[in-house]
Amino acid sequence: MEIKFLSLCILAGVLFVSQVNASANNGKD
Repeated sequence: MEIKFLSLCILAGVLFVSQVNASANNGKD
């Protein structure tokens, strides 16, 4: 159960970072 929760946290973190990076790149362009 903890492993599944940890995986969700990691996945959410990766998606969040990807979205922020995409927004930053769009802002620069």
